[in-house]
Amino acid sequence: MRMWLVLGLVACGGTKDPAGDSGTTVTDTPSGDTGTTDSPTDTAPPAPTADIAGTITLDGAPVSGAMIRCCLPHGLCYNATTEGNGTYSLPGLPPSNYAFEVVGDHSAGQATAFAPILLGEDEDRTLDLAVQSYEHNHTISAAAAEWQLGEGLYVTVGTDDLTPPDFVDPVDYAAGVRIPDADFPPMDWPELGTVVAAWYIDPFDFHAASGLPFWIDNSVLALPDGETYKVYVGEYLEAEWTEVGDVTVSGSTISGSGTLPLMSAIILVDPA
Repeated sequence: MRMWLVLGLVACGGTKDPAGDSGTTVTDTPSGDTGTTDSPTDTAPPAPTADIAGTITLDGAPVSGAMIRCCLPHGLCYNATTEGNGTYSLPGLPPSNYAFEVVGDHSAGQATAFAPILLGEDEDRTLDLAVQSYEHNHTISAAAAEWQLGEGLYVTVGTDDLTPPDFVDPVDYAAGVRIPDADFPPMDWPELGTVVAAWYIDPFDFHAASGLPFWIDNSVLALPDGETYKVYVGEYLEAEWTEVGDVTVSGSTISGSGTLPLMSAIILVDPA
């Protein structure tokens, strides 16, 4: 008999379930499968799975009741909620890349923490993540204007530029925070290079069809003049880091021709 276990399973398909998840365990036997076999040798081995667990903190303290979403590319989402000590657990996941999200509480000034991750067969992964409080939180209008969205990151954006995900209402704010080095989101694709700076910017997963111009203040990062880096944005639906383009250091400015396709986790990477 073929059987699989799903923890906190919801249908995503490029959308999000704002109501969360009941946390129930669901089992399924496909129609027509009687569960009988001719001999023990006919029994299929269990499909490989991966487990992920960890602790969510804010300013070093555990976060209770935080919503965790771990979503397959264009597929299903596995949900969990942190316990009183900030811990969560998502066992029995199919090996794949995932969009891992700690849903931010905007009303409390907390950014959505996000990273694409990669889970291998039989992997028992510990993933601790620190939620960050906004450094900058602006009320924006329809017309695009330049805003600082975390120390050193300047983005030109207006409400008319942003399209919310399905089932999410439009908003009139833009906010962000530069992530401390010790709290960088995980990088499961080391071949991309070394992360030298990172930001979370909200409203999370709001897309910008025309792209959002941005630049970085090098007086904050103090990177070598003339060096070129790559910028990536965390893509929720694809569960991957999407390359935005190259940026080059010129004195106190780091800039390039690329634009941000959405509001999400942003990383500056040294490809060397």
